[in-house]
Amino acid sequence: MIITEELINQFAELTGDKNPIHLDEKAAKEGRFGKRIAHGFLIGSLISAEIARQYPGAVYTQQNMTFRRPVFIGDEITVDVQEAYDNVKAGDQKVLRTICRNQKKKEVLSGFAVII
Repeated sequence: MIITEELINQFAELTGDKNPIHLDEKAAKEGRFGKRIAHGFLIGSLISAEIARQYPGAVYTQQNMTFRRPVFIGDEITVDVQEAYDNVKAGDQKVLRTICRNQKKKEVLSGFAVII
């Protein structure tokens, strides 16, 4: 998915997260990354979509995420979800390794999800 200004603005409206680093070019320019960045949970939500695609009907029960680098307007994000292991003690749970990468193949987000 290509991250657009419109997508960031829509996410801000939907969630109420109107942090200037996402929405205000001038404020973002003075910040750590020098320009606007996408919301971390916007990128994280792409994991949910990929889980739904790969595991239709699964119930998504847990997610941990480490934000590794910023995502900028125009970045193209791909999501990789792979089974890490079955949680035999918990019955039908699966633990999934989740990684989001930008167009340069750099990890922008990584973590694990649990589904049943």
